[in-house]
Amino acid sequence: MKPFKVLRGRRIIIEVPEKKESLIKLTEKDEDAIMYEAMKAWLKLKVIAVGDKCEDVKEGDMVYIPYAALEHSEKIDLDGTVRLILNEGDVAIIW
Repeated sequence: MKPFKVLRGRRIIIEVPEKKESLIKLTEKDEDAIMYEAMKAWLKLKVIAVGDKCEDVKEGDMVYIPYAALEHSEKIDLDGTVRLILNEGDVAIIW
């Protein structure tokens, strides 16, 4: 069981693909820049939680979200892992 729950609305939380660790210590600003560049290649992302009003997207779905929506998503740290919060309407494709 996960230690969190999306409480309101049509929000979803997605898993960020893991990246290889760098031997070079980067600043948070540089880490963010690398992540935003990597977002352009993300095609299938896993939904790990959904809000109580979500109609089409379900937990566990693999989805495509356009880069523009990913770029403006909220980045959060859950248990030491970066996740993104978006609106269900940002999902363009569900596999």
